[in-house]
Amino acid sequence: MKTNEKIALLVTLLVLVAVPLALVGYKRAYLPHKLQGAHVISLTALASDGVWTEEPVTGTNYWRKHFPPAKEIHIRQGETVVLRLASADVLHSFAIPALNIGPIDVPAGEVREVRFTAQEPDTLLFLCWQVCSPLHGKLQGRIVVLGPHGEPAQKSSPQEPEL
Repeated sequence: MKTNEKIALLVTLLVLVAVPLALVGYKRAYLPHKLQGAHVISLTALASDGVWTEEPVTGTNYWRKHFPPAKEIHIRQGETVVLRLASADVLHSFAIPALNIGPIDVPAGEVREVRFTAQEPDTLLFLCWQVCSPLHGKLQGRIVVLGPHGEPAQKSSPQEPEL
């Protein structure tokens, strides 16, 4: 083997090993600090099922499983929440109208993060803002903000429809 071939092989192996290690290191070193102290909730939108789901959606289960909707998510008043939003299939757009969050485009295969702190007990509607499929109207759920001692909200947002 020539010297040039050895160098090319060494560089190729270095890239194949170094890039994944750098990504793992970034995920372990940077992301925990960014999300430290926050209640992290992952939601994935699926136009095919018309749901936002908290279950992991992968290439191996997308086609063979019907995912349960995240109809109601409970958080506490004053808690910092990070929503990690993903789309498994088409362009979706996430919004929480009562908090003036969104619409936030969520392209297929990408993750968007939304950080907020719920200031008072309430029931907040979240939904898909982008017409994405015939089941678009089902892509919604509620975030129930419990009081500091776990008591439910006394009121609900005026734009909250019945799910």
